[in-house]
This record gives sequence, structure tokens and C-alpha cells, in this order.
Amino acid sequence: MGPTNAMIAAVGLPVPPLAPAVAVAVELGGGLPLILGDRARIVALAMAIFAITTRASALIER
Repeated sequence: MGPTNAMIAAVGLPVPPLAPAVAVAVELGGGLPLILGDRARIVALAMAIFAITTRASALIER
């Protein structure tokens, strides 16, 4: 996880040690309902918001 945390810290995302765990939780927690078709629209919207927010926070100049 060292190189991953270093990359996350380099782009300025908050809490680098926690960020990979949050990403895995969102992707697994959201991916399974999408595969199963359970509340797919809500889950897809939540995952899209997560992706857009993560990307936007990486683009903000610090």
C-alpha cells in the first residue's frame, strides 16, 4: 500500500491511508447490487457521485 498511499498523497486527496479502503468499499458495496440488479439506479448514482467527487478533488490545485 506504500506506493498507492504516496500517489494518493501526491495528488492531494485527503487521508491517504484511508482512501484505498474507502474506494474498495464503495466499489464492492456498489458493484454487487449493480450486478444483482438491486436498486441499480440509486447505486449507480451514488457510485457516479463518488467517482466525480474523487476526480474533482484530485484536480483542485493545492
